[in-house]
Amino acid sequence: MTLSNENQENTMSNEYRGFRIDVQAMQDCEDRWDFDYTLTPLDGKGEVRRRSHTVNGQATEAAARVAAIEVARIEIDNVLAMQAG
Repeated sequence: MTLSNENQENTMSNEYRGFRIDVQAMQDCEDRWDFDYTLTPLDGKGEVRRRSHTVNGQATEAAARVAAIEVARIEIDNVLAMQAG
């Protein structure tokens, strides 16, 4: 997995199977780390999808970013499977 940090704090981007995944980690009120992610098709076709995960949180910022990438990749796999089906 190739990850590149953006200029914004707690933000990273990744490309996977024709989508750009933009992830932002944020600390919740209980000092756990949650995340938002956005999926953008690289070809400019299709919808931009935004998701948030704020349940249970992660122990660290890095763990939240990795979890976001994993969840986003599963969503991309599901989207592509439905398009092929």
